[in-house]
Amino acid sequence: NAANWPEGTTLEFVGGDALMGKSVAVASTVRGEIVEASVDLCAPRNVGRYCGYWRLAHNGVRFGQRVWVDIVVAIPNEPEPTKAEPVEAELVEAAPAEAAPAEAAPAEVAPVEAELVEIGRA
Repeated sequence: NAANWPEGTTLEFVGGDALMGKSVAVASTVRGEIVEASVDLCAPRNVGRYCGYWRLAHNGVRFGQRVWVDIVVAIPNEPEPTKAEPVEAELVEAAPAEAAPAEAAPAEVAPVEAELVEIGRA
């Protein structure tokens, strides 16, 4: 049994997670007409699921069915590095590959084997 929505009708928060939303005015309308109403919301920083419930009201009297917003805050998928992507690395172990010859000149450096561990993207 639908009725006209008079001037002064609002969409107001009635329960759950408000997500910083405020009540908003809804245009007056006649039976069968379509109107749009929007509420600015702010998604929380913490990972989780958040649900808020809203209803139409006039002069403090709620009417109609509840409407809701259901928001899931998730950690975004971090792309895997590609082979061409540079990475920052730290040398964690080094050992001589072979002993330097005794007759090597002082400026010569013996090769080393090293294990590199990725510590973050450059």
